[in-house]
Amino acid sequence: ATTATRERMLREMVEAIEALTARMPVVLLLEDIHWADRSTLDLILWLALRPEPARLLLLASYRSGEEREDLRTLVRKLRRSGCATEVGIGPWSPSEVEAYLDQRFPGHAFPEELAGLVLDRSAGNPLFAKSLVDTWLESGDVLKSDTGWRVASELDELATHLPTSLRDAIEQQIDGLDSVHLDTLEAASVV
Repeated sequence: ATTATRERMLREMVEAIEALTARMPVVLLLEDIHWADRSTLDLILWLALRPEPARLLLLASYRSGEEREDLRTLVRKLRRSGCATEVGIGPWSPSEVEAYLDQRFPGHAFPEELAGLVLDRSAGNPLFAKSLVDTWLESGDVLKSDTGWRVASELDELATHLPTSLRDAIEQQIDGLDSVHLDTLEAASVV
């Protein structure tokens, strides 16, 4: 698209969002913008820098360290303008892993060492920690019984069922898909 066409499309999108916010407050959530195209990044900038007030909260997430130069440029512009707040999320501490397990599995009877196993294997990465716990749920290593949540295996055995990286965890999830979902994923990856 030409520059004029792109700008017209951005203006129209901003106007559509403005129309929505005139009727009610809007929260726009954009996840994983480290993969976003240039037009999406331009939309974020246009929405953030518009001079008129709006009842709009724009939340965008990205993985630090994976952002491209165009995203780094956007973040610098937003910081300079003072219209954005960046909240960094670092690796979980041991107490945060324990709090996650407590919240996800109320009343659990997990061994104390379980949180340490999750922390060690995930290096505190929240996404990977969640994926590890999901793996145990799917395999039946973590079960809900009449008395609450419990671990059905010894910790040494649990450790052998864990993927060694987030990539391995994702590959395990893909391997578990049925043919319909796998075809859909393959088609989406091409798009």
